Amino acid sequence: MTQHMTFKTLVFTLLSVFLSSCWMQGPRTLHAPVFSEKGETHIGGYINPSEGFELQADYAFSDHLFALADFSGFSRKVPNESFRKTARAVSGGLGYYSTMGEFGRFSLYSGFTYGSVGNVPRIQNFSRRAFFLPYIGTNLGFASKKFESILSLRYSGNYFYTSQNSLSDKWNAIEPVVTLRLGGNKMKFHTQLGLSYPLVNTGQPVFISSLGLTYRFMALNK
Repeated sequence: MTQHMTFKTLVFTLLSVFLSSCWMQGPRTLHAPVFSEKGETHIGGYINPSEGFELQADYAFSDHLFALADFSGFSRKVPNESFRKTARAVSGGLGYYSTMGEFGRFSLYSGFTYGSVGNVPRIQNFSRRAFFLPYIGTNLGFASKKFESILSLRYSGNYFYTSQNSLSDKWNAIEPVVTLRLGGNKMKFHTQLGLSYPLVNTGQPVFISSLGLTYRFMALNK
């Protein structure tokens, strides 16, 4: 009974934090795979306040190397205006992973995100604007058949351009994050919560948060 109430309290708390941050602009979900062998694949579908929805994929193509990719997009009504703000982005990268005993997991990765933002219907003299986000990150985690917990730290660059493709804004950020997954051996409920802290005096920290499902399977036969 006590464990059941503790789990319900945890879920309620995470949902409350997630919903309370839904109007904050922030980074997208960090990749946090817990690979143990070649051929392992993680597929995830998430919702988050900054990008609406995300599809993630991580694939261990060798005994210690993996590839990552994701796609995200959102469409949101701008208060007191007749248009919607939209965005879409793709990301790709490579990483290294290893195990530490039976349950310990470690990974290090690097990649970049490319995307654009715009309005629907398009406002006069406003076209879609591009952004470019290179990053490097590391994960340290625990993984069992029913439960996974991962501590992550990512360093990201943020470059935003005008509709004439000239640089309009840039900053770097440190992003510590906690990811929890609970469920069966293959399918697990996913939640992630953290903070993006810009390394500029005028920047304001924003939440990183997401909810969804992660599915694990073997892409190769042993």
